[in-house]
Amino acid sequence: MPVTYPVSYGIDPKNFVQGPIRLWYAPYVPAGADAAQGTWVSLGAIDKSGIEFDHKPTYTDVEIDQSTTAVDSFLTKQEYDIKATIDEVSIANLALVFGAKAAALAGGTLSLGEFFDVQAGTVPSMRPTYYQVAFQFPSPGHDNGTSPIGAWGYIQLYKAFFQAHGAIKFSKDAKASVQATIRGLADFTIGGAFKVGKLYTV
Repeated sequence: MPVTYPVSYGIDPKNFVQGPIRLWYAPYVPAGADAAQGTWVSLGAIDKSGIEFDHKPTYTDVEIDQSTTAVDSFLTKQEYDIKATIDEVSIANLALVFGAKAAALAGGTLSLGEFFDVQAGTVPSMRPTYYQVAFQFPSPGHDNGTSPIGAWGYIQLYKAFFQAHGAIKFSKDAKASVQATIRGLADFTIGGAFKVGKLYTV
């Protein structure tokens, strides 16, 4: 017997999300606690292309000789990335996205180079500097026709690090910008299964 599908389907325009975003970072805090008020720093102007939140799961299929189609699949990897083009190319922002281990900021000068000084025999940790990172976007239901005007949505990563991505182009014909990828990691100081971040509205 064929399936009878619903004839009607509801469309709620308030679930269409469009609007400006903001991006912040703060010092890493273990156990999933929020960074303290006053420690969050804005990355300033973001390119009009906006912010991309990319969740990329990887599944490994189970294949058997008796079937040309996989018979099962297991989740084996997940990646959580925030991608943004930062238009405020300040020295502080460049130091952040290049990574504190590969760059040093002192007295307004950003020094680039290696993670460690081979000649001096120093061997610091090769791990990146961890931060909490959050961005704000108009949540579903954000509508000027409501009172008060609708809520904001937030995505927050508990333990994340910055990676510069792509070249920084300086030109008289276009503004300079730097593309940054922010990778979220599982924080095992947090109990339970949900160790990466949260999405919420207020």
